[in-house]
Amino acid sequence: MPDDSQSGAAAQRAAEYEIHRAHHECVLRGMGDRAGLWAYCPAAGCRRRRACSRDDALCYRTAVSALMTDEDRAFYGAAFALMGRGVPRQQAFAQARDAIVAQERALREIGAGLTS
Repeated sequence: MPDDSQSGAAAQRAAEYEIHRAHHECVLRGMGDRAGLWAYCPAAGCRRRRACSRDDALCYRTAVSALMTDEDRAFYGAAFALMGRGVPRQQAFAQARDAIVAQERALREIGAGLTS
């Protein structure tokens, strides 16, 4: 069972993360507003306001998602999942890159086996 100092440290990290996340979403909304991404947002409220009106920065996320390739989504999804588990950024990116390469290799081998 963790002691109070570990529980307190975990609570402190969670609070700091929440502050960081809220700031990050605010920055994304601002970037989306400057680029006029609200005009393409699926949320009608954003189009009416002519600005991102959602806490999750949907305007920006929708635009970026539309511009990213499936490979980019897989890579960043894997990297961010690793960072969410506490893996340092550089290490998470390297591990995600290695995982994507291994998946692509496995898929090529499966494809080669089907055509043989």
